[in-house]
Amino acid sequence: MGICWCCFKRAQYDPLPSLNIKPQRKVVMLGCSAVGKTALTQQFVNQRFPTIYHPTVDQTWTRVIQVRGVEVELIVLDTCGQDELELFHSRYYIGTHGFILVYAIDDVSSFAMMETVYQRVCDNVLYPTIVLVGNKSDRQSHRKVTREQGQALANRWGCPFIESCAQQNESANVVFGAILDIILEREDSPTPTSGTSSSFLHKIMGT
Repeated sequence: MGICWCCFKRAQYDPLPSLNIKPQRKVVMLGCSAVGKTALTQQFVNQRFPTIYHPTVDQTWTRVIQVRGVEVELIVLDTCGQDELELFHSRYYIGTHGFILVYAIDDVSSFAMMETVYQRVCDNVLYPTIVLVGNKSDRQSHRKVTREQGQALANRWGCPFIESCAQQNESANVVFGAILDIILEREDSPTPTSGTSSSFLHKIMGT
């Protein structure tokens, strides 16, 4: 069967259709069990707050979010909880762009665990991108960790600090928007360092 010369030339020079493939970035939720990692993740991805607590088995979620004028598919690995050091798996840091370290403001032990989790991250990642989150900010009458303690720890690490309430969708959006903003900001920087800030967070917080 002969080939139409016009069709052949058109196939050579017609542009390929756009596949509209969005860049992907992966972040990992780290912290003790029952601090609200899953609640924050589900609020961000599905705009809903789980009313019944179920211990999490490592699970991956995705959502497309726009930061700095760029649409990014954000992959969120929600982990089972780092109550024990042996639960820190290699999949938590291989191919990961950022870490959200979460404690509960009404649980001192979850705050104390942050140091251990942070050190484990730094043992495996050079200049990790981190946001520290004090969750359950709605439980003020049960507060055991002050905002000043959380901010002081974040200052020492050189990372942003956010207090959040997983029941509020806007709160979850601030947390994930901040980590993605820092990831993109550092990718644009020729000399990445451990110190991080978020222009997205400054804009949201009005600072």
